Amino acid sequence: MTSIGAKPMQRLKIMLTVLALLGAAPGTAPQARGATSVQEVQLAQASHQALRLEADRQFQQGNVNRAIQIWSQLILEGQEVEASLYNRIQAYLVIRQFPLALADLNALGRIQRPHVKSNTYLLRGITLNELRNYPEALNNFNLALSQDRNPLVFANRAIVYQNSGHLDLAEADLKQAVLIETSPTSLYNLAAIQRQRGQYKECLLNLNKALGLNGGFPPAYTLRGVCQYYLGSYDLAIGDFLRANSIDPGQPESYHYLGLSLAALKRPQEANQFLLKAADLYLGQNNQNRYQEVMQLLTKSRS
Repeated sequence: MTSIGAKPMQRLKIMLTVLALLGAAPGTAPQARGATSVQEVQLAQASHQALRLEADRQFQQGNVNRAIQIWSQLILEGQEVEASLYNRIQAYLVIRQFPLALADLNALGRIQRPHVKSNTYLLRGITLNELRNYPEALNNFNLALSQDRNPLVFANRAIVYQNSGHLDLAEADLKQAVLIETSPTSLYNLAAIQRQRGQYKECLLNLNKALGLNGGFPPAYTLRGVCQYYLGSYDLAIGDFLRANSIDPGQPESYHYLGLSLAALKRPQEANQFLLKAADLYLGQNNQNRYQEVMQLLTKSRS
C-alpha cells in the first residue's frame, strides 16, 4: 500500500446470477399431425432436453466452453433460444468475454420486447460496467429495479458507484442488498466499502457477520485483519492474516499487512520475511505498483 495510513481501493466482488440456470423454454417443434409426427416431436423434444441438461452439467463442472457450444447449437436450431441465450450470456461473463455477452443481451432484449425482463437488465448492467460504460450500466440497473427489488441489482449497482467514486451511494446500495437478503458476499462488499471510507469498526462488524455465515472465506479474514490493523489491534490482525494464509496462501495483501503489523510491534526480522513474500506474489500477479511499494518499505527498514 502507499503508506501505513493509506486506504487502498478494494474492488468489490461481482455478484452474478450464474449457476441459477433457467429451465427449458417451451419447445418450438411443429405440432404433430399423425402418429409418426407425434413420435418425431417427442424424440426431438427429448433430444433438446438432453442437450440442455448436458449443457447444465458441463457448466456446473467448469467446462464452460463445452456448455457454450451446446447452447450455441440449441440457438442455431431455434430451440429454447431465450433460455440458451440467457445461460450463454452468463457463461461469457464467467470467461470475461464481455462484447460477446453484450451481443447476446441485445438479441435477448429483442426477443423479450416490449417487456424486457429484470434479469436481462441486470446482466446488461453487469456487462456494461465491465466495459466501463458506467452511465448505461446505471440506467440498466435502474430499469431492473423498476420491476423488482432484487438484492443482486443493488449489489452490482454498488460496484458501478464504487468505480465512479460515489462510495456513499455504493454503501447505501450494499446496505439495501444486505437488508433484503443477507449473504457473505454482500457483507464482504459492504465491509470493503466501509474500509475505503475509513469506517473500520463498521467494517469489522460486517466481516464478523460474513465469517459467521462462511468461515472458510479467506479474503474476509484478510480484510478483517486490515481493519484491525488500522484500529491498532495488531495482534488480532496478525491472527486474521495467519488464518487467511492457512486457507489460501496466494493472497499478497495478507502477507503485506502481516508484515506491516509485525513491524508495528517492533518485530522487523519477521516483518521483512512476510513483506518479501508479498513482493514475490505481487510480482507474480504483475502488480507493479504494489511490488514497488513493498520494496520501498523493505529498503527503508534496512536504512
